[in-house]
Amino acid sequence: MAINPIQFQAGLSLTELFDRYGIEKQCEQALEKHRKVLVTCNVILLKG
Repeated sequence: MAINPIQFQAGLSLTELFDRYGIEKQCEQALEKHRKVLVTCNVILLKG
């Protein structure tokens, strides 16, 4: 079987992943937080 490079990226351990995003509410909160940051960055870039 070929090695999938995505499976071997450095980052969160499975335990850390579940601690941060393990329940639906945690995942929704993280997505909302990052969405706001992306919108702010896009606004700044468009004004630039």
